[in-house]
Amino acid sequence: AGATGQLYTLNPANGAMLQNIGPLNDVTGANYPITGMAFHPTTGVLYGSTGNNPAATAARLVTINPATGLVTVIGSYNAVPTNSSGTPATMCDLAFDAAGNLFGVGTIGGPQLYSINVTTAQATVIGSTGLTSTTGGGIDVSPSGVIYGTPTASR
Repeated sequence: AGATGQLYTLNPANGAMLQNIGPLNDVTGANYPITGMAFHPTTGVLYGSTGNNPAATAARLVTINPATGLVTVIGSYNAVPTNSSGTPATMCDLAFDAAGNLFGVGTIGGPQLYSINVTTAQATVIGSTGLTSTTGGGIDVSPSGVIYGTPTASR
Protein backbone atom coordinates (compact mmCIF):
# COMPACT_ATOMS: atom_id res chain seq x y z
CA ALA A 1 0.00 0.00 0.00
CA GLY A 2 2.95 2.34 0.48
CA ALA A 3 5.09 1.06 -2.38
CA THR A 4 5.07 2.36 -5.93
CA GLY A 5 1.88 1.38 -7.75
CA GLN A 6 2.43 -0.89 -10.75
CA LEU A 7 -0.13 -2.82 -12.85
CA TYR A 8 0.45 -6.35 -14.10
CA THR A 9 -1.54 -8.92 -16.05
CA LEU A 10 -1.35 -12.31 -14.32
CA ASN A 11 -1.92 -15.85 -15.52
CA PRO A 12 -5.08 -17.07 -13.73
CA ALA A 13 -3.89 -20.69 -13.85
CA ASN A 14 -0.63 -20.20 -11.94
CA GLY A 15 -0.27 -16.53 -10.94
CA ALA A 16 2.73 -15.91 -13.19
CA MET A 17 3.17 -12.42 -14.60
CA LEU A 18 2.10 -12.28 -18.24
CA GLN A 19 2.64 -8.56 -18.81
CA ASN A 20 3.92 -5.52 -16.94
CA ILE A 21 1.38 -2.86 -17.96
CA GLY A 22 3.31 -0.11 -16.21
CA PRO A 23 3.20 2.35 -13.34
CA LEU A 24 -0.14 3.50 -11.92
CA ASN A 25 0.30 7.20 -12.68
CA ASP A 26 -2.10 10.04 -13.38
CA VAL A 27 -1.66 12.49 -16.27
CA THR A 28 0.79 14.60 -14.20
CA GLY A 29 2.99 11.57 -13.46
CA ALA A 30 1.96 11.19 -9.81
CA ASN A 31 2.04 7.54 -8.77
CA TYR A 32 -0.76 5.82 -6.85
CA PRO A 33 -0.14 2.78 -4.63
CA ILE A 34 -3.29 0.65 -4.80
CA THR A 35 -4.69 -1.50 -1.98
CA GLY A 36 -7.65 -3.02 -3.82
CA MET A 37 -9.27 -3.17 -7.25
CA ALA A 38 -12.61 -4.23 -8.69
CA PHE A 39 -14.25 -4.19 -12.12
CA HIS A 40 -17.74 -2.67 -12.29
CA PRO A 41 -20.05 -5.56 -13.34
CA THR A 42 -21.99 -3.64 -15.99
CA THR A 43 -19.65 -0.90 -17.25
CA GLY A 44 -16.38 -2.87 -17.08
CA VAL A 45 -14.59 0.13 -15.54
CA LEU A 46 -11.71 -0.82 -13.23
CA TYR A 47 -11.79 0.96 -9.86
CA GLY A 48 -8.99 1.13 -7.33
CA SER A 49 -8.47 2.20 -3.73
CA THR A 50 -5.29 4.12 -2.96
CA GLY A 51 -3.10 3.36 0.06
CA ASN A 52 -2.46 5.74 2.94
CA ASN A 53 1.10 6.57 1.93
CA PRO A 54 2.10 8.99 0.48
CA ALA A 55 -0.34 11.50 1.96
CA ALA A 56 -0.70 13.35 -1.36
CA THR A 57 -2.55 10.40 -2.91
CA ALA A 58 -4.00 8.77 0.24
CA ALA A 59 -7.50 7.38 0.75
CA ARG A 60 -8.93 7.98 -2.72
CA LEU A 61 -11.18 6.13 -5.12
CA VAL A 62 -9.71 6.05 -8.61
CA THR A 63 -10.38 4.51 -11.99
CA ILE A 64 -7.58 2.66 -13.76
CA ASN A 65 -7.19 2.11 -17.48
CA PRO A 66 -6.26 -1.60 -17.62
CA ALA A 67 -4.49 -1.17 -20.97
CA THR A 68 -2.19 1.67 -19.89
CA GLY A 69 -2.27 1.95 -16.08
CA LEU A 70 -3.51 5.57 -16.31
CA VAL A 71 -5.16 6.58 -13.02
CA THR A 72 -8.00 9.09 -12.79
CA VAL A 73 -8.97 10.31 -9.33
CA ILE A 74 -12.69 10.32 -8.49
CA GLY A 75 -12.25 11.73 -5.00
CA SER A 76 -11.44 11.14 -1.34
CA TYR A 77 -13.45 8.64 0.71
CA ASN A 78 -14.02 11.21 3.45
CA ALA A 79 -14.39 8.35 5.93
CA VAL A 80 -14.37 9.80 9.42
CA PRO A 81 -11.72 7.60 11.12
CA THR A 82 -8.12 8.75 11.20
CA ASN A 83 -5.14 7.36 13.06
CA SER A 84 -3.21 9.27 15.75
CA SER A 85 -1.13 10.98 13.04
CA GLY A 86 -4.24 12.21 11.20
CA THR A 87 -3.96 9.69 8.35
CA PRO A 88 -7.44 9.07 6.93
CA ALA A 89 -9.03 5.65 6.55
CA THR A 90 -8.74 4.06 3.14
CA MET A 91 -10.16 0.76 1.89
CA CYS A 92 -8.04 -2.39 2.08
CA ASP A 93 -10.12 -3.86 -0.76
CA LEU A 94 -13.12 -3.15 -2.98
CA ALA A 95 -15.92 -5.31 -4.35
CA PHE A 96 -19.03 -4.75 -6.44
CA ASP A 97 -22.32 -6.58 -6.13
CA ALA A 98 -24.18 -7.66 -9.28
CA ALA A 99 -26.19 -4.41 -9.32
CA GLY A 100 -23.04 -2.25 -9.40
CA ASN A 101 -23.01 -1.18 -5.73
CA LEU A 102 -19.45 -0.73 -4.47
CA PHE A 103 -18.30 -1.88 -1.02
CA GLY A 104 -15.03 -1.55 0.86
CA VAL A 105 -13.49 -2.51 4.19
CA GLY A 106 -11.84 0.36 6.05
CA THR A 107 -8.25 0.28 7.30
CA ILE A 108 -8.62 2.57 10.34
CA GLY A 109 -11.25 2.70 13.06
CA GLY A 110 -11.99 -1.01 13.15
CA PRO A 111 -12.88 -3.33 10.30
CA GLN A 112 -15.96 -1.41 9.16
CA LEU A 113 -17.86 -2.27 5.98
CA TYR A 114 -18.58 0.77 3.81
CA SER A 115 -20.75 1.49 0.80
CA ILE A 116 -18.94 3.76 -1.66
CA ASN A 117 -20.48 6.16 -4.16
CA VAL A 118 -18.67 5.57 -7.49
CA THR A 119 -19.44 9.12 -8.67
CA THR A 120 -18.24 11.07 -5.62
CA ALA A 121 -16.09 8.48 -3.73
CA GLN A 122 -17.98 9.24 -0.51
CA ALA A 123 -17.73 6.23 1.83
CA THR A 124 -20.63 5.58 4.20
CA VAL A 125 -20.21 3.14 7.06
CA ILE A 126 -22.64 0.21 7.04
CA GLY A 127 -21.34 -1.45 10.20
CA SER A 128 -18.67 -3.62 11.77
CA THR A 129 -17.57 -6.74 9.93
CA GLY A 130 -16.81 -8.47 13.22
CA LEU A 131 -13.25 -9.14 12.02
CA THR A 132 -10.18 -8.06 13.97
CA SER A 133 -7.86 -6.95 11.18
CA THR A 134 -7.99 -3.91 8.93
CA THR A 135 -4.48 -4.03 7.51
CA GLY A 136 -5.17 -6.07 4.41
CA GLY A 137 -7.06 -9.03 3.12
CA GLY A 138 -9.80 -8.90 0.57
CA ILE A 139 -13.54 -8.89 0.00
CA ASP A 140 -15.81 -10.14 -2.73
CA VAL A 141 -19.55 -10.35 -3.31
CA SER A 142 -21.24 -13.52 -4.56
CA PRO A 143 -23.89 -13.39 -7.31
CA SER A 144 -26.52 -13.82 -4.57
CA GLY A 145 -25.20 -10.75 -2.70
CA VAL A 146 -23.28 -12.45 0.13
CA ILE A 147 -20.12 -10.51 1.03
CA TYR A 148 -17.07 -12.66 1.80
CA GLY A 149 -13.87 -11.50 3.46
CA THR A 150 -10.32 -12.77 3.81
CA PRO A 151 -8.81 -11.04 6.83
CA THR A 152 -5.07 -10.95 7.48
CA ALA A 153 -5.44 -11.96 11.14
CA SER A 154 -7.60 -14.57 12.79
CA ARG A 155 -10.60 -13.64 14.90
